[in-house]
Amino acid sequence: MQPTADGEGHDGPAEPLRRLQTALRMVELANAQAIDELLQLAHPEIVILSVPGVAPGPGYFGHAEVRGYFAAAGARGAQVQVEIHRLEITPAGTVFAGGLLSTSVDGVTESVPAWFVYRFRDKLLSAVETYLDRERGWQQALAGP
Repeated sequence: MQPTADGEGHDGPAEPLRRLQTALRMVELANAQAIDELLQLAHPEIVILSVPGVAPGPGYFGHAEVRGYFAAAGARGAQVQVEIHRLEITPAGTVFAGGLLSTSVDGVTESVPAWFVYRFRDKLLSAVETYLDRERGWQQALAGP
């Protein structure tokens, strides 16, 4: 893994594995709606970019907005579940994952293939981006931190 502009990437050979594990843990906690634990993995200034039709807003910035998203979704009976089928790490240390994004509202579930980019800062997740187009997601993952 190459050193990145934010100082990440200097932590030896175990760092890519730690990042992959952190991304998977984030998915697990989000699926379980364990928000307090999820936010322990997230930088205070985390940016979560969603896709149209999945979340009410285009993105959520910081712990308070992420907490608000989950509260609002729960209040209207909506739930998002992610299944990760493939993970890889770019030379800059960004995690790129492919899988299935399922949304449930009022007992109706819809699933679509989706790709996710996980970025890191100060050993914490600094961004989670969702894409419905694999190539666009991959290009964003290669863009670096």
